[in-house]
Amino acid sequence: MAKGSKFRSRWCRLATDRGGSTAVEFALVAPLFLSLLFSAIEMGWVMTQSMVLESAVNRTARSMQVNAGTVSAKDFKASVCEHASILKNCEENLIFELSPVGQKSDIPSDQTPCIDRANAATPVTKFNPGSGNEIVFGRACFVVDPLTPGLGVALSLPLDASGGLRLTARFAFVTEAI
Repeated sequence: MAKGSKFRSRWCRLATDRGGSTAVEFALVAPLFLSLLFSAIEMGWVMTQSMVLESAVNRTARSMQVNAGTVSAKDFKASVCEHASILKNCEENLIFELSPVGQKSDIPSDQTPCIDRANAATPVTKFNPGSGNEIVFGRACFVVDPLTPGLGVALSLPLDASGGLRLTARFAFVTEAI
């Protein structure tokens, strides 16, 4: 047998060998699949935390409707954090404001203030729970860390300087006259 035919037969055998093709397919598909899986988990966790924040703020606001003059900012924050037990470090990462509104133009149009964990300064917010038969508008912001910050959908989330995602809630209620 000539050298060329040996080379050709080895080449044909190698070209038709399917051993290891599954490993190559897995290596190509696994990162995409895992990225999709972790993105779904990340979005589910972010939405869960956002809904818990909304629910906790609304439950606390409902209780304030009756007790508007007696609730302090500290009590409001403690109540929200009590209702939102899954929010990690709630007391440190939550900020809110309440202000009575007389007209639609009194509703704040700027961005909801949030804790800036990169700086030691905390934004100054108003806490005026209003008095009898007054419309009170509120905003709350909670900063959470993504589960997978360098993977999937977490790469496209709007993160702050500390790498946290800002979850916001807006609410309004009418205080009851006592």
